[in-house]
Amino acid sequence: MPIEIRRATEDDWQIVRDVRLAALQQAPFAFGSTYERERHFDEQTWRARLGNPDGPTFLAFDKDVAVGIDGMYIEEGEHHLIAMWVAPDVRRAGVGAALTRAVIDWVAARGEEQLLLGVAEDNEPARRLYESLGFRLTGNGRPLHSDPSRLTFEMGLELTRP
Repeated sequence: MPIEIRRATEDDWQIVRDVRLAALQQAPFAFGSTYERERHFDEQTWRARLGNPDGPTFLAFDKDVAVGIDGMYIEEGEHHLIAMWVAPDVRRAGVGAALTRAVIDWVAARGEEQLLLGVAEDNEPARRLYESLGFRLTGNGRPLHSDPSRLTFEMGLELTRP
């Protein structure tokens, strides 16, 4: 299946909203937010999220249908991959890897040396995907923001400079 990965712009806010809300409904255990919280965001909020030059969002398209999303943010100088999700009907077709590589490439092009992410403790498919791309457990973990009774494990990838 030919998948196109592209960086979302503010004009993609409705697509991003729809994919993000689908992700939060389909896999609420995998994210630090909830459908109930984000379904009330207005256009301005979605556009503001996409307007951050240091926090890109990437979309995966199968023809003109959005089938995946991920992004990143910077906190205290550390780059974090977040919110990766792939529609169930295209899982195991390389979409998650392509999305993750888009973030890896973006961070590496900035000359950064490491990319971090958090994976829910029982999300084995995501953990295996990240491990296949070179991410390793760092030994750090913390409660999931949306459900503090569950843990997320931190994984890191050492990047080579371009």
